[in-house]
Amino acid sequence: MFVRVTGILIVVGLLLPIGVTVVVAFNSSGFLLPPSGFTLRWFEKAVRNRDFVQGFYVSLAVATVASLIATGLGLLSAFGYVRYSFPGKDWVNLLFLSPLMVPVVVLGLALYSYFVALHLNDTLTALVIGHAITLIPLSFRTITASLYNFDVSMEEAALNVGASRIQTFAWITFPIIKLGILAGFILSFIMSWNNFSISLFLAGSKYVPLPVAIYSYIKFEFDAVAAAVSTILILLSGVAIFVIDRTMGLGAVMGVRKG
Repeated sequence: MFVRVTGILIVVGLLLPIGVTVVVAFNSSGFLLPPSGFTLRWFEKAVRNRDFVQGFYVSLAVATVASLIATGLGLLSAFGYVRYSFPGKDWVNLLFLSPLMVPVVVLGLALYSYFVALHLNDTLTALVIGHAITLIPLSFRTITASLYNFDVSMEEAALNVGASRIQTFAWITFPIIKLGILAGFILSFIMSWNNFSISLFLAGSKYVPLPVAIYSYIKFEFDAVAAAVSTILILLSGVAIFVIDRTMGLGAVMGVRKG
């Protein structure tokens, strides 16, 4: 009973701020609760805001490129990790998890110092690389889970009948694990899209991702426009989670192997 009540309280605590944000976004009186009426006025103001529109395109470009890089590197790394035995294999797994264990402030400051030294601060290159570093562990875990559930004997059969390794991957392996790769890409994309901490360190005045644009807006304006933009981000995240769950399953994405 205690565990059930605790679980319910945790879920409510997580969902309540999201629910309030969505209500405010559609509330004609903004932050004044209870709601006084339904409106789309805040969304209309959001799409007319130049900073939000530019932030949308910056986030879209960064998330797309960073996710492609992370998925590609995650695929190569997962293949090497699952298919081969080598000394220090457990340490490699720990290494891939390190970006998730290091405090984001420490990682953000390190990346900022690095890109300033290279004169790459306030560039799309810095944002893409910074995001990709944090996304590779996600792709690695997702694709690793797919490979653990893959029957290697099918590859061996293809090789025995004369197929090359490239042909075997293209005709046998990829079609079977493609949902895991897709799930890794979508998860990476949405994590990059919503990334605030790393973006705050690496963004300047030219390239400002949408989460940083929202933060900058609420420092000077107190209305529900930021809630409307946040609701759009919430909607995109929800769609991404739904797609991942329907294609591969959230348990598999988190690295839970099937019996």
